[in-house]
Amino acid sequence: MGTPHQRADRSLVWFASQRTHNSARGTMNRQHARARSKFGRAWLMIRDAPLVASSQGISLAKYKLLAFVVSSALTALAGCLLAYYQTAVYIDTFTLDLAIQIIAMIIIGGLGSTAGAIVGAVFVTLLPTVLQSLVNAIPVSGSLQSTLQADVGDLQLITYGALIIVFVVFQPGGFASLGTRIFSYARTRSAMWQKRGERAGTAKS
Repeated sequence: MGTPHQRADRSLVWFASQRTHNSARGTMNRQHARARSKFGRAWLMIRDAPLVASSQGISLAKYKLLAFVVSSALTALAGCLLAYYQTAVYIDTFTLDLAIQIIAMIIIGGLGSTAGAIVGAVFVTLLPTVLQSLVNAIPVSGSLQSTLQADVGDLQLITYGALIIVFVVFQPGGFASLGTRIFSYARTRSAMWQKRGERAGTAKS
């Protein structure tokens, strides 16, 4: 139950969560539709083969400007949601650490994948909590424990940098590409076992 003030706070949090969820879902649906449209195909061609796109009559300047406008609009929407959530906006909120986190989200999740961006955002958001839990679980003396806890922010940046290097070198497609490869492998193995079962049934008959 709680006091009227607490109930009002819970109602506000629930309303903000619903607004954020609806905005994110609507943005994802529009992005999926846009990726399958003429503009999405043009952007993919410009990204993969700009010379071929130009030879096909696609205006590179026009579509690059359009991509900049769309990305700026999405960034503005995210900023509006952040301001609504925090009830205020300060310049100190947008630090270098935040920029590194955003880059890590994109690279770890997978470039060009909406699902990968979501997975990367969840992974990078939960990573500080996991690191803090690991630091607290290390069986060391009190002074070293205090030092590790004081430097956990630097440890996060080091972890972000290491993950970015690992994914760029060994898994350029991020979690999205890894998930696709695992799904393809599982489907291939399933089809292989199904064929073996059919052959075994045929041999018995």
